[in-house]
Order: sequence, then C-alpha cells, then structure tokens
Amino acid sequence: MKYIDLKLIIAFVLTTFFIVPVSAQVDLEESQLDPEYTQVLIKRVDKFLKDVGIKDPAAYERVRDIVVGQYQAINWIEEQRDEKLAAIKANTELAPATASALKHGLKSEADMEIFRLHTHFLAQLQTELSPEQVDGIKDGMTYGVLDRTYGGYLNLLPKLSDEEKRYILASLLEARELAMDKGSSDAKHATFGKFKGRINNYLSQRGYNLKQAEMELKERENKKKKERK
Repeated sequence: MKYIDLKLIIAFVLTTFFIVPVSAQVDLEESQLDPEYTQVLIKRVDKFLKDVGIKDPAAYERVRDIVVGQYQAINWIEEQRDEKLAAIKANTELAPATASALKHGLKSEADMEIFRLHTHFLAQLQTELSPEQVDGIKDGMTYGVLDRTYGGYLNLLPKLSDEEKRYILASLLEARELAMDKGSSDAKHATFGKFKGRINNYLSQRGYNLKQAEMELKERENKKKKERK
C-alpha cells in the first residue's frame, strides 16, 4: 500500500466514518427526527399493534413508542451508513483495495450498532409484553412472512418429517430476527428470500423435488375447486 493511501485512510476514518453508537442513545434528538416520517411510522405500527392484544392504553402507547423509536434508530443508522458509503465511492483518490476495506469496516460497524439496538429493543419489549406478544411485534415488523412461508411449506410438502419441519421453522425464525432489523420492505423480504433458498437446498438434499411438488399442489387445489362446484 502506498503512503498516500495510509494517510487517506487515517484521515477518512477519523473524520468521516465512525458512527455514533445508537445503543447508548436510543432516543434520538428531536432535530434528527422527521415529523412526517414519525407520523408514517405511528400509522404503520398501529396497524399491527392493535392485533397484539395490549389492553392497557398506557402500555399500548409505551410499546408503540418503543417500536416507533426502533424504526427511527434503524433508519438513522442506515442513512448514516449509506451517506458514508457514498462518500467513499465519490473519493477518487482511494485505491480500490482501500475503498473496499473502508466499506467493509463501515458496514460491519453499522451491523454491530444494529445488533446492539436489537438486543436493547427486545429487552424493552419484554418488560411490557408476554413472549407471545413480543412474537406478535416481530411478525408485525416483518409483515407476517414467517407464518405464511411456514404454512406454505407444510401445504406444499404434506409428508415433511418432524425433523424437517423443525429445520424449516428454525430457519424462518432466524430470518425473522434479521429481517426485523432491516429498514425497508425490500430488505426484509430479501432476508427471508435468502433463508428460503437455504431451506430449498436442504429439502433438495433430502430428496424432495420442489418443482414436482408445486405441480402436485396445483393439481390438489384444482381438484378441490372442482369439488366445490
């Protein structure tokens, strides 16, 4: 590595790329919040929070504030990360290897902050809600993809063994934990998509022909439709 690159790395990292640890300041300053975005989040959270079964109005508001705050903090971290990634890309003085190393470090730092935020978020929810209600929050933040996907596999492959069902469910639970920390709908669905790919590979290795199973499912569904007529 050339000396000029080392100087750039030191200056760039010290002045540009360190993210303020959100885990130490979960409540963002008012100046960092977009009022319109906050209202969008409140409406979004209300849509699924009403199904969680929080009977006490005061507890409902506390939980809603916790979830809205989580969305805001994730959004803030991702915005800071993306701005700095754009700055790296725009800096033509950086060698490709240097830029790559900076990007990797920046993404790792952001991921670590979101992980800390995730842990703090769950701890807050657990002081207010039952385990089943916490799961309801997780499902709401991930659009209920876990239940639909798991049900889809059971419907597609009715002869799955208990071991295979456990593998599928465990994979989807892991996907949900990661997806709930993503800032956009596309990123959440992409996370589940990765785990569905792993599940499909696992099932293929176990001897399942998924394309054939899909054809057989369509035949079963068509048969049921005819029987209803």
